Amino acid sequence: MTHVKKRIYFATSAILLALLSGCASKTVTPLVTKAKAECMQEGINAPSWICKPEVIDGYASLGIAQKNGADSAQTIRVALQNGRIEIVKQMQLQVREKLNNFANTSKESNKEKVDNLYISIINEIKSRDLHLEEKLQSWTTPSGIVYIHVIAPKSNFDAYLKRAVKLSYVNHKSTWLRFQSKQITNLEKEFGVIIPIEQITKGQGVEIAEQFKVEIVSNTMVGRNRKK
Repeated sequence: MTHVKKRIYFATSAILLALLSGCASKTVTPLVTKAKAECMQEGINAPSWICKPEVIDGYASLGIAQKNGADSAQTIRVALQNGRIEIVKQMQLQVREKLNNFANTSKESNKEKVDNLYISIINEIKSRDLHLEEKLQSWTTPSGIVYIHVIAPKSNFDAYLKRAVKLSYVNHKSTWLRFQSKQITNLEKEFGVIIPIEQITKGQGVEIAEQFKVEIVSNTMVGRNRKK
């Protein structure tokens, strides 16, 4: 019986040694995953900002236009304007959100009055007047699609929005005066502005507008956009 046990022990040991030696002879190959390009357009690598245009401390969009003929300057102008329009949409969304906050906290707010105020503010937002970064990046695909990374610094964006609110009062005073003085105070807090109701005149509104006057981008350089 003892001999049988020894045979079983040696047989088991031999099997384990064989398995261990077999494992030791194998080479473990690490799994290599092919890195994906950060951003692809038309099957080639593209700048990362095309897939993720968002920026820190600013508002960004993609200006896109299809190149038509040899006039690349015209294509750039179209793409830039399209990008400006997208940033204006972001500003309009902010106006709507602020007015919704106001409506939710004001017991006596009226939807029609709030909607009219929204229209009066966004009517003062002009895409051509947005003050953008001075240098904007652009990239063109093999098929001729032009992309421009349009960026409005947060400080410029916020200042322009406040200007639109003030001009809204200047040009649409009757819309504002439909609200009670306390409600106007709440609107001032929401937009971070002070509207001296009894002091603003039409001339002062024009002066406010002139302070934010900007130069249209030239035909030859993207993003040369500065205050006069």
